[in-house]
Amino acid sequence: MSLNIRDMKRRTALEMFEHESVFKVIFDVRVPGVLVPDNWMKAEPTVINLDVGRGLMIPVPDFVIDKDGIAGTFSFNHVFFYCRIPWDAVNALAVVDDFAVGWQKLGAQPAAESKPAPVRRFKVIEGGG
Repeated sequence: MSLNIRDMKRRTALEMFEHESVFKVIFDVRVPGVLVPDNWMKAEPTVINLDVGRGLMIPVPDFVIDKDGIAGTFSFNHVFFYCRIPWDAVNALAVVDDFAVGWQKLGAQPAAESKPAPVRRFKVIEGGG
C-alpha cells in the first residue's frame, strides 16, 4: 500500500513527536490555510520554521498532529497565538544538525510564482510513492 505525501508527513511528525523533545517544522507561509501571526505571514523569506514538541519552554497543551496538519497555541514573545500549518505547506521536518526529512520538491507548489528561499542547514531526503 502506497502512502500519499500528506500521510508520510503526518507519520513522520508523529514519530518525531514521540522520539524527540523538540523538532522544527519548516513551512511556506504562502500556502492557503496557514495561520500564524501577521508578522510571520509577511516574513521574508517566506519559508520559515517553528519549533514544536514536548520539550518547549512554554508548553502547547492543545498541540495536535492530525490528517490536516499541525496546530496549537504557541507563545511568540509571551503572546499566545493559535497556529495552523496544513501538510501542503510543510517543506521539511527536522531535528537541527541531526536528522531531517524533506518534501521541498514533492509537496504542494508555492502559492506565488517566486522561487521559495532555500532551507539551509538541513539534509533533505526525498521519497514518495
